[in-house]
Amino acid sequence: MIRHANEDPELLALIRRYVSPELRYMKLSGSLLRMQGPEYDRFARRLSEDSQAITAEEITTLLEGGWRERRAGGFRRPE
Repeated sequence: MIRHANEDPELLALIRRYVSPELRYMKLSGSLLRMQGPEYDRFARRLSEDSQAITAEEITTLLEGGWRERRAGGFRRPE
C-alpha cells in the first residue's frame, strides 16, 4: 500500500527534506548526467550530506510513498 503525503505528516516532512529541494527526484535521473561544474558539485555535496543523515526508518518511509519518494529514497551513500 502506498502512503500519501496529504494523509501522512511524517511522509510529508521527509518529502520536504529529501525529495523536493531543488527538484532532487528529477535530477536523480538523466539530468544528473548532464550536470557540470559548480551545479554538479553542489548537488553531489548535498546528496552526500543527506545520504549520511537519513535513517533506515526514514528511507523505509520514503520507499512506501510514490515514485518520487521512492526515487529519492533509493539513493543512499554506501557505508
